Amino acid sequence: MELQSNGSSVKSHQSTPSAENNIVPPGTTKRRAQNREAQRRFRRKREDAQKGLEEKINRLEVECQELSKKLSQKSEQALELQGEWRELQEQVQELRKQGQMLVRVVVRQPAVVESLVSLLPPAAVTQL
Repeated sequence: MELQSNGSSVKSHQSTPSAENNIVPPGTTKRRAQNREAQRRFRRKREDAQKGLEEKINRLEVECQELSKKLSQKSEQALELQGEWRELQEQVQELRKQGQMLVRVVVRQPAVVESLVSLLPPAAVTQL
């Protein structure tokens, strides 16, 4: 900027940079091209990695849903089996009571057992 005699400033017109200033040092153009290509490869690799991770997320979400469904089914089966187990336990207790009663009858009243055995068919008696 230059000052005029009246105190105002005026921009001096400078010419655009000369051709000397636009000269690029040797190898710079090649290096810039290499940097651009490296950046493209980096972006492509990053995008591919991101797509791979998104696909993995989708697969894992589907697998998670399937496993949740299987877990629910297995939980229902476990509850059913627990119910069956309780019923079988009750049957075992009942059979034990009946067995104890039969033992008491045999021990206390052998004549009753002999009369019951005489009512059985001969094939059944041989198996006893």
